[in-house]
Amino acid sequence: MQEKKSRPGLDEAEIAHLKEGLKRTYTERFLMCTRLYKIQQTMQRATITHKPFITNNYSNSSSSSSSSSSGT
Repeated sequence: MQEKKSRPGLDEAEIAHLKEGLKRTYTERFLMCTRLYKIQQTMQRATITHKPFITNNYSNSSSSSSSSSSGT
């Protein structure tokens, strides 16, 4: 009986994924790399601004309801 020699840290699913990637043509590889490069460039240039998700709507709703009730 001969044991399977596999690289440590790679299981069957990872090896199958790598073999599937080798089946792709050079054009497919180039297009995928180009797409990833464009995404990476976009992410580098992006600025992330943070706005609080929860706002204090109680003061706005009470003032709008009092103004609408006083108008009628």
